[in-house]
Amino acid sequence: MPGFDGTGPRGMGPMTGGGRGVCVLKMPAGPAEPVTAIAGRAAVPVSMQLPPQAELAFLRGQARQVEAGLRSIRQRIEQLQAIRTRDPLGV
Repeated sequence: MPGFDGTGPRGMGPMTGGGRGVCVLKMPAGPAEPVTAIAGRAAVPVSMQLPPQAELAFLRGQARQVEAGLRSIRQRIEQLQAIRTRDPLGV
């Protein structure tokens, strides 16, 4: 699957290609963990290390997710602080 991102060869999702490549089943939790996938029409199980460009894309995606989560946490903290400022007793 191009880019190992779950979008398929034409952006239509996994298992939408012609069976000539690799369909990633599970992205690794970290760079040291191998990719779990199936290859070709015969769906042969494979395990492989990410190539450097795919690992870079994977890590950038993880960083975006962490940053989005942190933004959400900070927003909630600000909301709670605003409530506490208006009503110190929380009633």
